[in-house]
Amino acid sequence: MPELDLRPLSLGEILDRTFTLYRRNFLLFAGIIAIPQLMVLAFNLAQTFMKGARAANVASSVSTSLGVTLIILGLVGVIVYFVAYLFAHGGTVYAVSDLYLGRPTSISASLSRMRGQAGNLFGVSMLNGLAMLAGFILLIVPGIYMACRLSTCVPAALLENLGPRDSLERSFKLTKDNAGRAFVIYCL
Repeated sequence: MPELDLRPLSLGEILDRTFTLYRRNFLLFAGIIAIPQLMVLAFNLAQTFMKGARAANVASSVSTSLGVTLIILGLVGVIVYFVAYLFAHGGTVYAVSDLYLGRPTSISASLSRMRGQAGNLFGVSMLNGLAMLAGFILLIVPGIYMACRLSTCVPAALLENLGPRDSLERSFKLTKDNAGRAFVIYCL
């Protein structure tokens, strides 16, 4: 295992290491993002097929069942997209962790580590979203500040096996005095 450089990094070092890691392992990260998106693609194709079949059967009549069906399909679509997002985000966190620690990893290994973590990650994402929403309701600047301070809650939840509340608290500890760095990273 390579010697780990565990110290606070400057913004330039963070960006340099990130771009180097992603460039060297492009296919790994592209696969981690693409595989969960196949669920979204399958759902969209099924939805398109169903709309075409329904349009052929119901040429001009509009019914309430059509409206209910579209609402249900919309909700299912949001859930499918959110699950794909959670798996892609979590798989990326696990892959970056393994690569940084010098361990070999693969697309399937990174995504399979997400099994059993989706519920926890859903809770973290919802709590994170509510905290940022509260900040944006107060004004725009507190919302941006909250987003910057909570930027490490997902890695904290996954890598340290923390619950939603604990991961948000851990993110606040990790980003203390570094919200500006997170802001620049978000902007880039």
